[in-house]
Amino acid sequence: MASDSPEDSARKQTAETLAAIIAASGEKRTKLTIYRELLKTERKSIRTAHANGASGFEIAVRRSALMDVLLEDIFQHFLAESGAVEATGEEHPVTIVSSGGYGRGHLNPGSDIDLQFLVPGSTRNLDATVTELVNQISLMLFDL
Repeated sequence: MASDSPEDSARKQTAETLAAIIAASGEKRTKLTIYRELLKTERKSIRTAHANGASGFEIAVRRSALMDVLLEDIFQHFLAESGAVEATGEEHPVTIVSSGGYGRGHLNPGSDIDLQFLVPGSTRNLDATVTELVNQISLMLFDL
């Protein structure tokens, strides 16, 4: 039986942390406060791991995994909320692509996150729900 890669293990651990935060939150907390708590919790865990001797590579992988889980949850939340799939008839009305260190799965401390939003077809005739989806994702990321 193959073991998980360091990247898979880090994503799994981060996803479990997010699930625990959501479970403990009830319905009164906003997504923004939940995501902020996830970032605070995971950043503290990463700092502790580094202080305890984790390698730079491990830290970069864990930071990348944190962003993977966060972006996936943000994307799925706003995709469902926007109705873009139904409005466009496209199974994937938007695809998020990352580049740079994060795109390679190694997000170093202090590095920015380079994202591109890809849409099928021309952006000149973009459905309003897709535009709103991209805006909502972007705004959430800026607020974090």
